[in-house]
Amino acid sequence: MHPMPQDPALLEDADPRADPSEYSGVLIPRMTALEAVRRYRLTALLPFLAFVAVAVALAASRAPVYTSEARLAIGGVDLSAPGALSGFALASQSLADTYSRAVTAQPVVDQVAKKLRVSSSEVLTDLSATPVPTSPVFRVIAKTGRPGLSREMANAAAVALRDYIQTLGGGSGQNSQHFYDLYRDAAATLQSRQIDEQNAASDYGASKSAANGRKLARARAGLLTAQLSLDGLRQNYLQTASGRVDVASVQPLTTAVDASSDRFNYFLIFLVIGAVAGALAGVALAALRGNRAMRRHFAG
Repeated sequence: MHPMPQDPALLEDADPRADPSEYSGVLIPRMTALEAVRRYRLTALLPFLAFVAVAVALAASRAPVYTSEARLAIGGVDLSAPGALSGFALASQSLADTYSRAVTAQPVVDQVAKKLRVSSSEVLTDLSATPVPTSPVFRVIAKTGRPGLSREMANAAAVALRDYIQTLGGGSGQNSQHFYDLYRDAAATLQSRQIDEQNAASDYGASKSAANGRKLARARAGLLTAQLSLDGLRQNYLQTASGRVDVASVQPLTTAVDASSDRFNYFLIFLVIGAVAGALAGVALAALRGNRAMRRHFAG
């Protein structure tokens, strides 16, 4: 017959659901994670410190990425023309989105690569552009491993993109064709939104559920947005066709003067991951050690 445990305090934390011991007639309580950490602080602390140290080392060894941006804005509108202001506000937002995608056009990439003496593939990898929501402004962004190169690439790309857009304009006739193409695409989008709105209205008529109501509201909002975009492009097409205005030009708004590094952000990410993983490993190791000690005690 096995001896009873010598420490009565151990029985106070006994878990009634504990697995039976291989020794007959004795139930071995399990030590809680909190108690294990309290009793074996060093065992819990060592994995935490080790994981944090590894995370810091990995973050320090990672080469930072530097980001710079220049901004361009749609310009060249004749505000004295009737209806020009309202039409320009809508069309310029659409053009900002369209022109921002042209940053990866081959003439733009080749001009930047030649100016900076880098490969075109490197420019394609490091360069991007995105419109600023609800505005005629778009951002030209360069991300490289050197702050100086990031600034130079963003500024060079802004100039190259502006030159490229100006060559696309080339006169009111070409601008008219450009706006006609945009108008035709917007008309197709409007037709698609009308079909979506009709289908949503039909679904809501068949079942007036909250989900169908939200679907109908989204469809009507999309239809209204498409209609406004079409109206704005129609106005600008008529103005460019008559030779009164050219809104397809872009103007520099800001140039890249510095470069931000992502080193600190990634350091925090690595540190949090290392701390969480280390804490979990430390608790698990302390609990394992504590429960092994419990088994040895009960088996003694």
